[in-house]
Amino acid sequence: MEINVLVLCGVCIFLLIMNLVEQWQHTKRENDLLDRLMANSHDDYMRNRIIASSKPKKSEYIGEVESKEEASYLPVD
Repeated sequence: MEINVLVLCGVCIFLLIMNLVEQWQHTKRENDLLDRLMANSHDDYMRNRIIASSKPKKSEYIGEVESKEEASYLPVD
């Protein structure tokens, strides 16, 4: 009886993990398809994809300054 409960819990956990992975993959595929539909041609799509992957990610912190040029500006409240 206890083994059946453990197996059932294991199957439930496995299905939960598979559901989360499938949702993540679905969102990724959907975003890619929307990008393809919005592009004028395949060349535009590939060019924008390469540009997006080569850009450094912006910092999530509000107070950080990325370049010296931006550091010379005064903050606006």
